[in-house]
Amino acid sequence: MGCTLVAAFFPLVFLYTSVAYSEPLLLFLSLSLWLLYLRGSVAWASLLLAIASVTRPYGILFGLPVVIDLLAKKRFTSLAYLALPAASILAWLYYSYHVTGDWIASHTAQVTFWNNGENWLQGFIIPFLRGGDVYAIENNHPLLTLTLFMVSIFALLVLLTFESDWRLGVMSSVLYLAIILLAGPPQ
Repeated sequence: MGCTLVAAFFPLVFLYTSVAYSEPLLLFLSLSLWLLYLRGSVAWASLLLAIASVTRPYGILFGLPVVIDLLAKKRFTSLAYLALPAASILAWLYYSYHVTGDWIASHTAQVTFWNNGENWLQGFIIPFLRGGDVYAIENNHPLLTLTLFMVSIFALLVLLTFESDWRLGVMSSVLYLAIILLAGPPQ
């Protein structure tokens, strides 16, 4: 009973349960848009893709399997529905410019405040392959090993996605490469 009370009133519990994160919403939108698309409702899937695109910066990538499948099935007229997600991104970029004077304000803020412009490729992968210093964790071998293990496991999961659905495999591969090339290394 005492452990439950300590865990329930631990300060970090209040921090992480009182902040609204957008990842659950993005997961719901991405799964729903794929289900609606598979059931033949491209219009509703495009609406959910538009919402996912402004929910998280990489939300537009969830439209990649839809585009690939529409092109593979030669359903070129259905591609017109994807103008809605493109318009939502353009509207968001215009809003960012109108409010801050920077078209990509959210990206600028992330680079400025979170990873100081370094990315995984520059700050981690290339130095590791060369046998050189790997940013701030060069002396922390367990963390380095864990990070490489997690990146490898995620790569394996991306490859296994191709067995389930090749369109989702392509989207997972693009998302994985975007994270590796654009996201910053752990601080």
